[in-house]
Amino acid sequence: MTAILQSTIMTGDSPHSTGDREPRFVLWIDGVGGYLVCTGRRVSFGGPAANDGAETADVPLLAGLSRRHASFVRTGEGWLIEAHGQAKVEGRPVHERTNLNDGYAIELGGSVRLRFRQPTVLSPTAAIEFESSHRPDRTVDAVILMDDLCLLGPGRENHIECPGWDRSAVVYRRGGGFFCRSEGELFIDGRQFSREAAFEPGQVVSGLDFRFRLEGVDGRR
Repeated sequence: MTAILQSTIMTGDSPHSTGDREPRFVLWIDGVGGYLVCTGRRVSFGGPAANDGAETADVPLLAGLSRRHASFVRTGEGWLIEAHGQAKVEGRPVHERTNLNDGYAIELGGSVRLRFRQPTVLSPTAAIEFESSHRPDRTVDAVILMDDLCLLGPGRENHIECPGWDRSAVVYRRGGGFFCRSEGELFIDGRQFSREAAFEPGQVVSGLDFRFRLEGVDGRR
């Protein structure tokens, strides 16, 4: 994993959207689950969408939270949380903002319990895991705060842990598009590549022991 990760970091870059809302995607991994992938430097969490036409949070939860209850903000190689409503980190109230470390427990509104994970110092990408029953209206297992890349594979050193996989894969962004790198054979919609290939949302990416698909949210492909 270390070699494939370092090689990806050396060749990749991180594009940024110019729209009002950064692109969001759902990553469906066979036999593992679904993950909401947010690509912005600031990702807001809040309550469910209302019918008044106002913009909702990037991650609207089915919970009694304000519309934009808290925001996760990337600062350099790390993340902090900004509290717009009642929030705690490691049991301590957040009055404005506080830095986050791997494994920190987060509580929003007194009932929503989350876990922050940033499993490797080689990438700013982080994961928000759900520890209470509250989920977005689009059911997913976790939220990925994606910077440059996302690690998929066995073991907690990955952003998405995939039990049963024999080898790891890296999904990363470059030049506005998505790429996958794997240590073995790689297939995009059944077409074979060697170790690395570009793919588009909607295409099926597979290897010897994995299969996944990325879908756009808000009508994006």
